Amino acid sequence: MAADEARQFAMGRELPVGGEVIGSLHDEVQELAGLYVNRPLPTILGRLIGAQSTILSLLERRQTPNNARELYFLAAVIAGLLANAANDVSRPELAMTHARTAYLWADYTDHDGLRTWIRGLQSFICFWADRPRDALRYAELGAAPASATTGSATAWLFAGQARAWAALGNAGQAKAFLHKAETAQELARPDEVDNIGGLCTFSHPKYLYYAARALAGLPEEFAAAERFSIEAAEAYADPTQPHWDFTCLADSQISLALARASRGELDGVADSLRPVLALPPEHRIHDLVKTMHLVHRKLNSFDTPVSADLQEHIEVFSETSLRQVLG
Repeated sequence: MAADEARQFAMGRELPVGGEVIGSLHDEVQELAGLYVNRPLPTILGRLIGAQSTILSLLERRQTPNNARELYFLAAVIAGLLANAANDVSRPELAMTHARTAYLWADYTDHDGLRTWIRGLQSFICFWADRPRDALRYAELGAAPASATTGSATAWLFAGQARAWAALGNAGQAKAFLHKAETAQELARPDEVDNIGGLCTFSHPKYLYYAARALAGLPEEFAAAERFSIEAAEAYADPTQPHWDFTCLADSQISLALARASRGELDGVADSLRPVLALPPEHRIHDLVKTMHLVHRKLNSFDTPVSADLQEHIEVFSETSLRQVLG
């Protein structure tokens, strides 16, 4: 508390911004990007808004070119995190507003890795808004900056395209882009965006999760979807690992349920969904609710007490989600 009070005092003074202030803000943004993937949104939302307010207030003052670039870089990252937050509470239109602002600030920094990451973010938002064609369009817009960067955001673009093609029922394209994503992820060399960490990095476990989610939507690929889902869940099993992400873990377990439902294994579906259904409401973000709806529809193929019970639990899960928590 004392450290936070001192930081707020220093940043609130009408003094020239020096390296210590910029460094403190960078540390704050880096910490928030890491916390985003393993803490409930309500616990960090205030800090996200506060960080953005601080950065924008500093940008209203006269800055050196180097300081201005760094501040716009951090502003773009925070806007990206806020775009994710809006998506998590089922507000895709608000998410896109934050993402467009983030891209504008990324242009001010002339940072291709940041541009690529934000195009991936826009593609991500469109995918969860049931707009796979727009998801493909934004990913394609990211191709130009991606060609000029070495970071993992390029792999995110390809993985997003794989999921979009799967949503459109094109298994060939989905698998082709998964291969491109895997190759790009293996060849990636961390850039300034990757060094932020957390939500700004596309790791190998995240590739496994994307592959599972893409293939789980293709009935003929249930065996591969099950394999990737298990590998992804195992990769996210240890919450002490730096890449741990509760959303990716939960969604991988839902993908496993979808794959098992394709094989008619209702007991396997129940086992896969048990840890997801146990998540507290503040963890039940938009992405998880949407994927659970796919399981609900898949269970329409069965007419048993087990399938009916699972559908009732999914309905309760959806009615007590993060969106309801935040009103």
